[in-house]
Amino acid sequence: MKLILFNLLVTSSYIIFFDLSRNSYLLLLLYGLITILIISFLFKIKNFLLNSVEIFNIIYASFISFFLFLEVVFFFKPSIIPSNLTIFIDRDKNFYNDKIEFLNNLPYVKFKPNTEIRIRYFRGNPNEFEYTWTTDNFGFKNNNDINFNDINTIMLGDSFTEGFGVKINDTISSQIAKKSSFKPYNLGVQGYSVSQMRAVYEKYKTNFNYNFVILNYLAGTYTREQIIENQIKNKEKIKGVGGIFDVAIASVNEEVRDSAFFVSSAIWISTKFLRNNIVSKIKSIDYDDKRMNIYPEIKFDIENKDYKNLSKDNFSKFLNEVKKIKAISNIDNTQMIFVHYINRSMTYYQRATGKSLPNKVYHERKAIKQFCEKNNIYFLDISEDLINYVLKLKMDDRENYNDLPFLKRDAHLSPLGNVIVADLIINKLKQIKE
Repeated sequence: MKLILFNLLVTSSYIIFFDLSRNSYLLLLLYGLITILIISFLFKIKNFLLNSVEIFNIIYASFISFFLFLEVVFFFKPSIIPSNLTIFIDRDKNFYNDKIEFLNNLPYVKFKPNTEIRIRYFRGNPNEFEYTWTTDNFGFKNNNDINFNDINTIMLGDSFTEGFGVKINDTISSQIAKKSSFKPYNLGVQGYSVSQMRAVYEKYKTNFNYNFVILNYLAGTYTREQIIENQIKNKEKIKGVGGIFDVAIASVNEEVRDSAFFVSSAIWISTKFLRNNIVSKIKSIDYDDKRMNIYPEIKFDIENKDYKNLSKDNFSKFLNEVKKIKAISNIDNTQMIFVHYINRSMTYYQRATGKSLPNKVYHERKAIKQFCEKNNIYFLDISEDLINYVLKLKMDDRENYNDLPFLKRDAHLSPLGNVIVADLIINKLKQIKE
């Protein structure tokens, strides 16, 4: 009887102080367990099915004791718990407070200066993904010891430019600075639309005596202009998309935080990827390069999406913002480069399936290239270089993801991918300078 009461007490307490979303499947599981415990308590009173009830409660009490032990260990010695697990634990519920500057005009949201930023949700083990970094004096992803007098290039963009998931020293901007005489300042912010990029460009460009402005653009993100416009029409307090929008929401609403207070909850969150992986293996596609099997979406992304049907209004708004950036560059008598990025599915498709990318995928790129030529904007497309790099890799190296240009789990550029892109940009800058 005491054992059942112990199990009931701990499980009930866990439900009362449940630290994850109320929509979590774990909460449903706990409700199921508490129901079983109540039933076993009644059976125990009636001396009915004593053996089954006793065995269940002994096993369940063992699990509870183990998790309670982990909680005690983490409280007194958190370093003992593996980092693969602690990345899911957030006991500072105020961490995301005061990370974001909310503005009345574009860019509407930006990171605060000298602030630690933590990227939310599971995106790979700590050795695969860099979860935290600290903004510089302006609120961007640069080292604070950067000399503004040396800056001769401005980098505009979203998470690819910012360096999502890699260290500051591994970003494209840092790699360009290390490997050439070009010294970029990174104004990239995760989730930014081109109108937001233009806004921070206007605001911060006066701090630099620059010769080049580089607009980095990921295929398909022109639709962000419409998303922000809809948010303005709906008078939403937080405006934006992607990573910074996610951090902004967490800064004002702690209920959306997918992080744990208890170690047991962190274990549950950590198994989400494993559970999803089991499902994906059931539905798996066997690609030519077995490393690609963890990306079953590659085939669908390329073969089933409509790339030709560009939304004219959204695309026109996007091109108009590009034209505004060019106009600012002209006033400052500097050169503008448009760098066109492709996503992971586009990069890996030929390696995974043995088939070339269908022409429809290049429809947007073709339209942007024509626009750039018409408006005297230098155009740099990195797609063929990334694809050819992947095609040259050894096929038998099935477990090595370090030599791929994208992070293993997350769909952003890996440190190596940043190096590849940096080299291409350096070459383009040298051609223009000559």
